[in-house]
Amino acid sequence: MATWQLVSNGIEYIVALQNAFNSKTDAFVSNQVQSSLEVCLFMGPVLTIIGWIARKAVGLNFYLFEMVAVLLAITVVQFTVSNRKANWFHGVQFAALYIILSICAFYQPDY
Repeated sequence: MATWQLVSNGIEYIVALQNAFNSKTDAFVSNQVQSSLEVCLFMGPVLTIIGWIARKAVGLNFYLFEMVAVLLAITVVQFTVSNRKANWFHGVQFAALYIILSICAFYQPDY
């Protein structure tokens, strides 16, 4: 799935990097939020349908950890977007949240 996202959104990532290097932070943040929404709104239903066709159980029932992770990510992005200004510290917040969630997911028990 990660490879598919890199291939399908390669041009979008290049444009986002050009916006970031040209100090167009509003366009950069907007581009990244829209990209994330596209992935969430497209890949969830598509994977559910593929699972249904392959007769594999792919449900949309999430455990508490996944819900908390999504809510934390939404909160951090909402604070960044509502300010209408982005700087290096917002990037540090995103990276820190990613690292914290990765460590927590590593120690999360298998269900």
